[in-house]
Amino acid sequence: MLFPEINNCCFGKQEFIEVFHRALVEQYPGLQVRWVRIYGKRWAHLYGDAGDISCHPFKMQLNQDYGICIDNLELISHQKLEEIIATLKEHFTDEIMV
Repeated sequence: MLFPEINNCCFGKQEFIEVFHRALVEQYPGLQVRWVRIYGKRWAHLYGDAGDISCHPFKMQLNQDYGICIDNLELISHQKLEEIIATLKEHFTDEIMV
């Protein structure tokens, strides 16, 4: 498992987001990650680094209600990104849309 600390850690989406976020930034120091709540076409900041925001972040809709934005994706290899996406698929019940 990519991040063992998330295995059976959480009771809700917010707790999962916080634990997964901490695991990501520990694994990839300097990574700028924002979790968002989706309201139709509007993506509202929910959790994470809201400092220096890129004009063109990597955005992934996790389900109808949640998404993630990563400003400096170059810190994560393509293989690790695929593992992260697979882990998120396991924890967000709706279909992932990229």
